[in-house]
Amino acid sequence: MATTASNGSAAARASVASLGNASDNASNASAGQVLGVCLGDRYRQIRSFSETLCRPLEIEDYGIQTMADVSPPKWHLGHVSWFFETFLLVPHLPGYEVFHPQFGYLFNSYYEAVGERHPRPQRGLLSRPTVAEVYRYRTYVDRAMERLMETRLKETRPKETRLQETRLMTAQGKEGKDDEEAIAGEAIAALIVLGLHHEQQHQELLLTDLKHILALNPLRPAYRRDLATVQAVTVPAGTAQAGTAQAGTGQAGTGQERLPQNQAILPRELEYVGFEGGVVELGRDVAAWESRFDAFAFDNEGPKHRVYVGAFAIAHRLITNGEYLEFIAAGGYQQPQHWLSEGWGTILNAGWEAPLYWEKIDGAWFVMTLAGLQPLNLHEPVCHVSLYEADAYASWAGKRLPTEAEWELVAQQQLEQCYRAGQLASPEQWALQGNFVERDHLHPQPCPAEQPEPHVPIQQLFGDVWEWTQSAYLPYPGFKAAVGAIGEYNGKFMCSQHVLRGGSCATSVSHIRATYRNFFPPSTRWQFAGIRLAQSVSNPRPIHRPG
Repeated sequence: MATTASNGSAAARASVASLGNASDNASNASAGQVLGVCLGDRYRQIRSFSETLCRPLEIEDYGIQTMADVSPPKWHLGHVSWFFETFLLVPHLPGYEVFHPQFGYLFNSYYEAVGERHPRPQRGLLSRPTVAEVYRYRTYVDRAMERLMETRLKETRPKETRLQETRLMTAQGKEGKDDEEAIAGEAIAALIVLGLHHEQQHQELLLTDLKHILALNPLRPAYRRDLATVQAVTVPAGTAQAGTAQAGTGQAGTGQERLPQNQAILPRELEYVGFEGGVVELGRDVAAWESRFDAFAFDNEGPKHRVYVGAFAIAHRLITNGEYLEFIAAGGYQQPQHWLSEGWGTILNAGWEAPLYWEKIDGAWFVMTLAGLQPLNLHEPVCHVSLYEADAYASWAGKRLPTEAEWELVAQQQLEQCYRAGQLASPEQWALQGNFVERDHLHPQPCPAEQPEPHVPIQQLFGDVWEWTQSAYLPYPGFKAAVGAIGEYNGKFMCSQHVLRGGSCATSVSHIRATYRNFFPPSTRWQFAGIRLAQSVSNPRPIHRPG
């Protein structure tokens, strides 16, 4: 199943290119296109991309688990197949027989309603099923899914088309009723769409888990050596970067050795853009799982509701490694006044002194990437920081993290402005020019130095790194989890976690949107998570009004 790194890398590049093309083609499909055809293409493309991501791996890489949060690559491949088998094939394909009677136990993640499961921290202890058997399982499920889509979605029409037909029949004095088979087919299509977005989530987890697996190897092996990287500006460990944004106290870097100016060129000095407050609508109306892939939203993104947002200003770009290095050099990890109580206890117990994957080697800072160990690039967004570290940095800088309502207000307004400027086909088209997995960097990239266009004042809003917000992950007013096992997908985790927004360099562009709510515990560091600052203001300038 494994290939050489060079062959696997070439295949990955080709598949990433086709991923973007498939996304464009799907978004251009006519409204009346048969769901089975469009969705079948999307199914094959996304399922194939999971295997493409694994092509650079050696067989020994598939079974490693480095901590409880990390799952072995072969588990990810099996779990996403189990999802389709359990929620689609068993209940909806007559005569379907499960591939293996014990795979439900091995590959169930957290669905209590489905049954017992293998302990999560012990997924890496299993040498069987073999990698080859897991791939056979995927093929078995894919063939059965093709039969399901051919037989149950063949005559299914999109909801908009059926509603138009019903209205037309009613206007003509005829009885307009939805065809029961079409309604059932749409419900199946909605579950397939959920399964595909679920697989895209695991594609991102596959990459972040692989990074953790490879980083714990003393050899610091690369996942792919051919990934495009930006030439780094190295900095000696223990020194601060000259010219970075200083803390609100004016004490940033005081008493610390500074770098020569020619080694500390920033993309552009951090600026804050003001937004006028008011009552705004957030979220999406999610009555049921959408049967159209490009119209999908998870249940935790709704219902749409109104909230009051005070006037605020938000940073035009993400915080860089160089700016975060100022925090470290100023003693940020030794000063409890900047930290939440739990955060301070965590860094003391865990011994954190820098973001995850940063290393000091011969007096210089390096960082582990999916392309191997690289010199730290001062201009790239800092990533692999916890909510505790993001909040401490914001406190030290005299700012705060944005709320998720503020972040979504900014995103919605900017998307609307892009639409009015003719850059988007509609305000609902989320495929912005962010650094997503389709860019094939698999690492955050520096913010462009040039002044952004007036309708895009906030840069790096989508892609690069998930942005921590100060908002706890809680249900929106009126939220109700679906009945049954599917209802366990998001709702039961609405406790002791924080919301992140915007996607990352490992996220698929077809998976993200302005209302997307990611969530992790505040101590999480192995995800591509970074920092954007905000502040409350009484008179924002320039003003961006909601609506």
